[in-house]
Amino acid sequence: MFCRDRELIAMEKLASNGLAAPLYARFANGIVCGYLKGRTINADQFKDSEMQRRICSTLAAYHNMDAPAKVIDDLFPFRKTRDFIRNIDVSAAKDHLEVKCDGGEIEDTALNPCYFMT
Repeated sequence: MFCRDRELIAMEKLASNGLAAPLYARFANGIVCGYLKGRTINADQFKDSEMQRRICSTLAAYHNMDAPAKVIDDLFPFRKTRDFIRNIDVSAAKDHLEVKCDGGEIEDTALNPCYFMT
């Protein structure tokens, strides 16, 4: 599950810096947020130097935001990936891979789910 509290804090922070729609209300099963006027660009527009400047300026604004340097050990994508890998049944692959999860050398890290669990 997503951490909705962290998500809302991020939305409020982005909105306060003009990088996201304003958040008007939150309730038990949803939110109400504003609208940012914009349009989808095509490949030719993406090649335009003025558009590239605007994109770079917006990316710089994201990177220059004053954000807390808080380390979160359990980020959602990594946790879900780790949980997925832990559920892989490697018994069928034991004939094809040398699987060592005991701290020994790992023969094929690209295919070895134990590599990702250390």
